[in-house]
Amino acid sequence: MLNFLKHATSQTVTENGAIASRTTHSSLLDWFAQAGALRTRDEQDIIRLFSQAWADDPLLALKSLFYFRDVRGGQGERQTFRTVLRYLALYHLHALEQNIHLIPVYGRWDDLYILFGTPAEGAAGRLITAQFTQDLASDAPSLLGKWLKSENTSSKESRALARRTRQILGLSAKEYRQSLSRLRARIGIVETTMSERRWSDIEYKSLPSQAGLKYRQAFLRQDNERYMAFLAAVANGESKINTGALFPYEIVRQVPS
Repeated sequence: MLNFLKHATSQTVTENGAIASRTTHSSLLDWFAQAGALRTRDEQDIIRLFSQAWADDPLLALKSLFYFRDVRGGQGERQTFRTVLRYLALYHLHALEQNIHLIPVYGRWDDLYILFGTPAEGAAGRLITAQFTQDLASDAPSLLGKWLKSENTSSKESRALARRTRQILGLSAKEYRQSLSRLRARIGIVETTMSERRWSDIEYKSLPSQAGLKYRQAFLRQDNERYMAFLAAVANGESKINTGALFPYEIVRQVPS
């Protein structure tokens, strides 16, 4: 009787009137089925689904979480990932600290900012400090410098995070600003090059996927000859456009209707 009621109440219908199930009767599968479409859902819904999946199998729940954040091999879900990170910091700190080094691997360095003000802030700060020190001594730094907050931004929240970052790094405002400038110059951030109008310095074949898509109209306006030559080289198989972090729909929606 109970099994029948459980089955009956878990049924729903699709938009076309077909019978469907509300649940897979597995918390882990329910999480996996829905996590890719949670960006507009309430944070409590996200936490409820993940915590139930965690109760089923913590390891698979964590693996799926990083899959959903993965910007190349997964679904690139930023908000869901950050919501769950904060939950883990509060309720499963040890597990989070064991895997915190994977956050910038599957996501971005600024994902760590969601942990500021939580019990995991210390671990996040140590990871940032270690990479920051390594990058300053390297000719090929990571993307940490790109994603660290700057104190001269218009956002009050970003300025506060920047101040906390430099405090963790033990730097003055001037030292932090100069260090970020050095790192960003070595990284070759395209936005910096564009703002300085150094269009001829842009290596189009080396542009990150999102930047190549987002700024293509600016390249056509400001550096038409070089950019058109690059596109011709791509068409002839002599060069390439990086697309590893793009989804098909992001490309298709740019095509005029």
